[in-house]
Amino acid sequence: MIFLINIGVTRFYMKKLLAVDLDGTLFYPQRRFALMTRKNLKFLKDFIADGNEVVVATGRNCRMLKKIEKKLGTKLTMIGCKGSFTRTDDKFLASHPLDSKKAASIFVEASNRFGIQAWTLMDDSEYNFIYFNVIPRISTILLKIHYILKFQYKELTNVNKKKFVERIKNGPVYKLMPVFGLGKKAEARAIEANGPLNEMFSDFAELAISGTVIEITSKGSSKGNALMDYAKSRGYSIDDVYCVGDTSNDISMFKQFPHSFVMAHSPKWVKDHACHEVNRVSDIRKYIDNPNLTENDMNFFLKHKDDPIKPRLFSFFVSTNPNQELIIGIKLIFLIVNFMSNIIHFVSNEKTFGGIK
Repeated sequence: MIFLINIGVTRFYMKKLLAVDLDGTLFYPQRRFALMTRKNLKFLKDFIADGNEVVVATGRNCRMLKKIEKKLGTKLTMIGCKGSFTRTDDKFLASHPLDSKKAASIFVEASNRFGIQAWTLMDDSEYNFIYFNVIPRISTILLKIHYILKFQYKELTNVNKKKFVERIKNGPVYKLMPVFGLGKKAEARAIEANGPLNEMFSDFAELAISGTVIEITSKGSSKGNALMDYAKSRGYSIDDVYCVGDTSNDISMFKQFPHSFVMAHSPKWVKDHACHEVNRVSDIRKYIDNPNLTENDMNFFLKHKDDPIKPRLFSFFVSTNPNQELIIGIKLIFLIVNFMSNIIHFVSNEKTFGGIK
């Protein structure tokens, strides 16, 4: 905090707060061994050394926070599971899980509809629980191999169906995600299902499309709401807060804070809601060092903060999902199993046509 005296009037300034998304943002481009680029790491260290604060705002659970803290050499606050909880020093400052009975009702009522192929669940542990509707047991092996190869980005997963059901019954459930499969057809199914699912569950849940999945959290949970609550509790004004992200669940931050930054590789419909476009998180440094570059942010913010969000199809191979590594792992399983099924089908037909079968 800095006090300046100007013409006999005491003016009060707060240090800056930076809320940064992970996958596709701080972790872009990926560094499987180093976690993040040296430029991004140096920028965050310098930003904190100047007396400012960094908050991690992500769709992931709390596992990744420890790795980032180790890299930076300091404790951080985390807004996790798309705003469902806020955590620091291994304590929950805010917690907004889905009601267990309602989470179970979503799972039961939606499982046999809309072409959902798998579910993922995040609770207060470091695990992602996965329930496959259509994938055979080989999925366990494939998923483990996939995560071994992710190195720093790997997550703890549990594909035991009984454990998934146990967690969804007993809670807490911070995020529930139906997975619709692969590619643009799956993205189209997710968009098509989002309307009916909203009608069914919007009284007690928030739904957000992210590629081929729909993120389901408790009503009112979003990165933007969680960041606003935290900023107020720490005495920050909205002009003291900078936020950066790359996908749909970051728009809630863009709509509540004027200094918003979107990654250059983001879909255009996400870019439309942010003031500035950057190639790397470290590029934000010039905007902080030169306030003239952000002097029009408030005008943009007031003009566009109520603009509707209009999702359009993503590219499968350039995923911006906030839980990117998990979803890509599931997608790879679908690809491999579908490929194997096609081979079996081809061989079966060849045998039939050849008169062997």
